[in-house]
Amino acid sequence: MLEFHHLKKQFGDRVLFDQISYQFQEPGLYLLYGKSGCGKTTLLNILSGYDTADGGTVTVKEGMRTFCMFQNFELIPELNVQENIMLYQTVHPDDPFQQEKAEVLIQSLGLQELLRHYPDECSQGQKQRISIARAVLANADIYFCDEPTEALDEQNINEVMSLITELAKDKIVLMVTHNQQLLQNPQYHKLHLAQGNLTAEPAQKNTRNHKAIDNTETVQAYRVGAVINCGKRIIHKKTQRQIAVIFLCMLLVFGFYCLYARIFVKHSYENIANRDRIYVRYEAGLSAVEGAHIQKIVSFMDIDYQGQIIESKIIPATEALQQFSIEGERAFQEKGIILNQNAASLYCELFNLTNDRDVIGKQINLKLKTDGLHVGIDFVIQGIVWEQDAGDAIQLYYDKTALDQRMHNQKLAGGKMLDEEAYKKSRFYELTSEGKSLTAIYEELSQRKGANVYNSEISQWIKQKEKTSVYLPYFMILLFMLLLFQFTFMIESCKRDWRYHCGSLMILLSCDVKQQDLQKLYVGNKAKAMMKITLLCLTVLLCSVWIYPPDYAYQYVLYCCCCMFLYIGCVKKHAGKLSKQTLALTLKENKDYHS
Repeated sequence: MLEFHHLKKQFGDRVLFDQISYQFQEPGLYLLYGKSGCGKTTLLNILSGYDTADGGTVTVKEGMRTFCMFQNFELIPELNVQENIMLYQTVHPDDPFQQEKAEVLIQSLGLQELLRHYPDECSQGQKQRISIARAVLANADIYFCDEPTEALDEQNINEVMSLITELAKDKIVLMVTHNQQLLQNPQYHKLHLAQGNLTAEPAQKNTRNHKAIDNTETVQAYRVGAVINCGKRIIHKKTQRQIAVIFLCMLLVFGFYCLYARIFVKHSYENIANRDRIYVRYEAGLSAVEGAHIQKIVSFMDIDYQGQIIESKIIPATEALQQFSIEGERAFQEKGIILNQNAASLYCELFNLTNDRDVIGKQINLKLKTDGLHVGIDFVIQGIVWEQDAGDAIQLYYDKTALDQRMHNQKLAGGKMLDEEAYKKSRFYELTSEGKSLTAIYEELSQRKGANVYNSEISQWIKQKEKTSVYLPYFMILLFMLLLFQFTFMIESCKRDWRYHCGSLMILLSCDVKQQDLQKLYVGNKAKAMMKITLLCLTVLLCSVWIYPPDYAYQYVLYCCCCMFLYIGCVKKHAGKLSKQTLALTLKENKDYHS
């Protein structure tokens, strides 16, 4: 039935037992006793397969099942009393089971009023009785009991021992005890462990009518679906809390990412009509720039607003202007000029109007900014262009061909034509790219002493960068602290979560559930939860890209993937500790953790 030979176990230099052997040849109650610390519980764990010996062999007859009544009850806190009692039947629904026997057992142990309660609501004695009921209903052939009456009063001790002795009629029950009254009973087999040796004292013959152990019934395989449902209930609540914190951190990182992309990263400002042009005012004269085409244009003075000079860009219109939303006349008239929304607001105030659109049709006079020339040119505001990315830039667009024709027809004192003098004395240039990036051209020109360089996109970014650069170090420190908190939380919470759940998973393992199935259950449920929030974060990212295209989106995608793989890796690492051979040690550590 059950036998062990030449068992040896030691911890460091301390030998608990050496070369001990015994054969359990018949059903009955076997009492294992000895001084505290002599190795009784260790021997019990080795025989039940929950610990390993340093030498020797343990043999259980094929087809015989074992079950352990744990010293610390080892109830699953997420399941109520009834579910804990019926745990073996839950994962083995096809196993032969007598409902009447369960009801009688529950009633005899006084548990009928506690079935809907949870273990945390029960006393120590009640927990012990629940553990015993679960073990009895497992219908094993061999039981290992580690001081099952330790936490009970005298009445409950008698009830439990009556149950165990009844169980021992046709089962092998090996029980660790210090109860001297039990040890004086000649009806029980006694095994005394002392100084590394095991001494056996058999029970008196013919004092009990033992039944032969019938192990002809085939042990039914458990249903994986039943294990999964039970496992989900065990790990769901803690997992949801853990995942919620991680998800919150990932959303906060996304918020930081959006702020960084919006404030500290250069953007492509597509809604500006002249974004593909660079304008340079350079008194030394500009002859050639590598990779750029240069065109001289006339220069106008900035707008005078009630004695205050307002920086403004009065420049030739490009073909791109016609692609924008323009209120008013789109095609240029002879004296026509188109203002962006900022310029329209300025002239609305100059003309004391209430609506920016009322400036359309008004005549304005713009003065040329050229040495020796004090000539004003009249324009008629024919439209307003809406440049969403212009920021606060004031920009006015004229038709270069029409202006050149008007200046060509206008003579100056001395008979010279206005256009010749205007272009001759102008030091204002428009540059377009010819194979070289605008940013590179802009940076090269900015290094020239005295050069005033402007591009609606690049200049706006530089202005923004100057305002925000002082905040960048603080921003990065906050982001680093958030990431440090999140990754530390993920690692530590996985560790705490495992220590919380490992006891419950070990109990399922003791119910003949395969180690691999429990590992898949634990890792699979947590991995699914993590993948869900990762996909949710990526969906949020996708929606933000649809609304506002942030730069470097791949970095957040990479971050989400790192979070997912780190979490799943930590979960797998801890799940790898799940082993029947370390069950006893794990349960002991779990007890220390919860205490």
